[in-house]
Amino acid sequence: MHVNHPILLKRLLEKVSKNINFDNFVGTYEALLQADTKFFSGESDYFASYKVAILKNELKIVNPKKILEPGCGVGRNLAFLKRSYPDASIIGTDISKKSINYAAENIEGVKCLVEDFCTHKINGFDLIFVAGVYHHIELEFRMEFTKLCYERLNNGGSMVIFEHNPLNFITRFIVSRCPYDVGVRLVGLAQLVKHLESAGFTIKRKGYCLFIPQFAKSFRGCERYLKWIPLGGQYYVEVIK
Repeated sequence: MHVNHPILLKRLLEKVSKNINFDNFVGTYEALLQADTKFFSGESDYFASYKVAILKNELKIVNPKKILEPGCGVGRNLAFLKRSYPDASIIGTDISKKSINYAAENIEGVKCLVEDFCTHKINGFDLIFVAGVYHHIELEFRMEFTKLCYERLNNGGSMVIFEHNPLNFITRFIVSRCPYDVGVRLVGLAQLVKHLESAGFTIKRKGYCLFIPQFAKSFRGCERYLKWIPLGGQYYVEVIK
């Protein structure tokens, strides 16, 4: 699979910049996230810790030696990845230079790079973690991005994707109000699964998540039994190369 990285970079940057410049939200990202999701969680780090917990507890991904998070933003997930996989080499990338600078200054023990879409510079990963990225990528670029991830992954390695569930009306409402989600188009689980299979991946696990809000947190342990119900706030897909 060949990805024309320079063209992808130029066109993707041009397209994203028309909708939103993530550099403008580096200093306010946490506050905006907290305000937009306060119904679901009073804890600003909840969503990041929740996703990484699924990697270990639900998907049973243990001891990856090298982890990549493309589209890592200000690094909220990177801190929890490092905490859960302390012995792994972890790299976060993003097209936002300010976001990467912020992550590099605030997250210890990980490497943060501006994304340049060059496979030969960063490759050989056992795990690629993609959280809330696909809905920011226009349809015309999604396959190129997916093939890039495919190239960067070791044979037998896993890629785990988390995305907003468009079937959940609360999720759609939050996205519609979010200033850094202007112009996005959410992608459904079935659509993403078909897309990943077309790129050459094999689907290993999938499920819905984020059913229970903060005020009912004592019941969150039950969520793993609800993963087949298409009403969760988000969903996940694990694929292997």
